[in-house]
Amino acid sequence: MTDAGSDNDAQPSRPQVVKGPAKRFKASVARPTFTRPPKPPGIWAGWFNIGRKKINGAYHIRFFCKAPCCRKDYSTGSSSSTMKYHFMQDHPRLYQEYVLKGSSMARIQSVPSDTSRSTAKQEALVSALLDWVVEEYVPLSLFDSTSFQKLMQLADPHSTPPSTAAVQSKLDGHRLELEQQLKNLLEETFSSGAISIEDWTNSGHRLLLGLNLHWLDKNFHKLECTLDLAPHPIPYNAESIQKLVEDAISKKGFDGKITGLTMDNAVVMMKVSELANLPHSPCIASILRNSVLDALHQSKELGRIVNKCRNLATLFYDSSELTRVLIGEQYKKQLSNSMPLTIIVDNKTRWNGTLDMLRRLAQLQDTVDSVYESLMSSTLKIDDMEELEKLMLTESEWNHVKETVTILTLLEEEAQKALGQATSSGLAACILPWSTVLSMKLEGQAATVLEIEDFRGHLQEQLSARVIDSDSLMKASLFHPTFNRLLNKIDESRFKEIKAMLLGEYKEIVSVIAAPNTWQEIAQQLIDMLDGEPNGEFEGYFKRRQCNDIDVDPCQWWFKHRTEFPVMSQLARKYLAIPACSIKSEKVFSIPSDDDIEERNYLIDDADTDIIVMSETKRCLKQSRVEWK
Repeated sequence: MTDAGSDNDAQPSRPQVVKGPAKRFKASVARPTFTRPPKPPGIWAGWFNIGRKKINGAYHIRFFCKAPCCRKDYSTGSSSSTMKYHFMQDHPRLYQEYVLKGSSMARIQSVPSDTSRSTAKQEALVSALLDWVVEEYVPLSLFDSTSFQKLMQLADPHSTPPSTAAVQSKLDGHRLELEQQLKNLLEETFSSGAISIEDWTNSGHRLLLGLNLHWLDKNFHKLECTLDLAPHPIPYNAESIQKLVEDAISKKGFDGKITGLTMDNAVVMMKVSELANLPHSPCIASILRNSVLDALHQSKELGRIVNKCRNLATLFYDSSELTRVLIGEQYKKQLSNSMPLTIIVDNKTRWNGTLDMLRRLAQLQDTVDSVYESLMSSTLKIDDMEELEKLMLTESEWNHVKETVTILTLLEEEAQKALGQATSSGLAACILPWSTVLSMKLEGQAATVLEIEDFRGHLQEQLSARVIDSDSLMKASLFHPTFNRLLNKIDESRFKEIKAMLLGEYKEIVSVIAAPNTWQEIAQQLIDMLDGEPNGEFEGYFKRRQCNDIDVDPCQWWFKHRTEFPVMSQLARKYLAIPACSIKSEKVFSIPSDDDIEERNYLIDDADTDIIVMSETKRCLKQSRVEWK
């Protein structure tokens, strides 16, 4: 045995003993160390799992709460009181169960985890959440919110909703699947189509431009999908929108297959059409809005009265005192059994915003007069009294308002019938037939004063001019089965011009047909040869007795007559695909006091654009499975 201070280390087989004056101890020897995993303190230990969490680039051991829908974690130095407080605040029901029923540790540790839940139930939950996200444009950040977790816990204490990452992963797979289905559908059904440009608004006032593709399949079913949805700065920039359109067309391989662009008549949108070298189809909502505003502007006296009504409506809208008196007068007259009516302010961005305002004013004429008389005889004076006195309408002006409402109501009813939710909803081919029928009905409207008669005439002129000036709308109109010959009587020179354009396209289709495919085509070609009419099918369509049903669906009509007109039906598929509206919400038009476009175009600020595109894709795939009755 050697001393500790000795240099002799030739015999290391036995541990050295260090001798000292006070005590003796064995020298330390390198041994493997075993670290025991930390254990949550106190009686709440059974409620926590041990795991790792990456913090500031390094992994740390943490205690994770096992309660359903909870992702709270604590450091290994947390005390028992900290964990108890967590359960008292975030899981009061579980805490009460433990305190009142005297739950044992075995009971605490029996809380089911994700791995013990039914796989089928978990898959059903994820599937339902995916449908909810896609169909309702739900932002993914919702799944990390405490409110959503509490809601799920109340619905099922043992359910653990997937994390945002899990939903995103499933969503990515679902998106790829939908994209492939849409690609297959386009390869099978798309030959030509049109693009509409619409704007989406979110709660952060960020503008998103959507590009929608419209086409008809071989059975003349209308199909539509969203090609792209991209943020865009305000004001609009024609060059950037043109690039967005051309990139979408090139990416899908649609070069030379796009009939045109449907959008409003703003100068920048017209420039987009010019730069992209695609025909422009005006949106019917834009046609209606500009026609009404221009007709009112040309009718000087009626325009003055309408402007007076706008100022009166704005005065009531901005004054809480006038609104309070207006509501009080309605209760006095017992006009409001449920909710009192308020004044509607004109919204010039919506074509029937002026109608909504005038109709509400006419409805509340007696009440508005009562408000004025009540304030004049009352000792109560309000700040806007002098302005109100200037804006009060005379009896003659009220009559002008009511007759204007009658004309615009007829316009609204016919527009909703022809371009709203009917079977021919949204077809540009229906615009000219609709405006022609409307013009005939306006002629039958009696006008008691010259100003109303002038307004009616200006409105007819504006509508007719805006429709006939568009080549795309005129071509589409020729494929409406009730107006294949009537256009000749409306404007003969314009009819011949458009017919000549279509004849050129007809000859191009005929020239590329290598051989007849069906016995109908063979028979038709033989008849053409015998009669000496190479364009017999083309001329035969325009000589055909037109349909008497104004409400006929052009798509369904052409589906039934596609074998009778095999070449013309190809042109019909091309031009009937042009939509009447650039924005879907315009099909049903605005409603009183609804200044924002409908929910489809109003998004939560952080909604993912991919989710919106997926939702539109699902709707398109669903449309493709519809059959004619």
